Amino acid sequence: MFVALNLKDGRFAAGTRWTDQFSFGNGGWDDTLYPRHVADVDGNGKADVIGFGHAGVYLGAGGWTNELYPRLVVDLNANGRSDIVGFGHDGLWASLSAGDTFAEPTLLARAMAFGAGGWTTTRHVRIAGDFDGDGTPDLVGFGDDGVYVIYP
Repeated sequence: MFVALNLKDGRFAAGTRWTDQFSFGNGGWDDTLYPRHVADVDGNGKADVIGFGHAGVYLGAGGWTNELYPRLVVDLNANGRSDIVGFGHDGLWASLSAGDTFAEPTLLARAMAFGAGGWTTTRHVRIAGDFDGDGTPDLVGFGDDGVYVIYP
């Protein structure tokens, strides 16, 4: 993993190698199966790397492929720590950050999932954004017959 720090003047420093983890050459990390995200998980104001690998979440449960079960990293409860949102086979799941670990996943809704209407990443984009203006992200899915919003 290489990182180029923002110099805050519109430029970036030269990229430097931070770790050999999360790379294709070390563990077969491929975004088709094993996506990686950057978000502040522990609330310290600095970005952390979250990798969704074959054996679990690095920083939880395996078997998730990005083709059928996309994941987002977003601060659902507005506490300054990024949480994991997963669109699983049977519904929408969330695992809240506890700083250095994540809580057990909980089912938020039986919607926007492969097993709940055949949602796939190639046809159905799912994103997060504050659509109702309450300061917390909402989950939006572009389905076959319309746009759906879940307000967690």
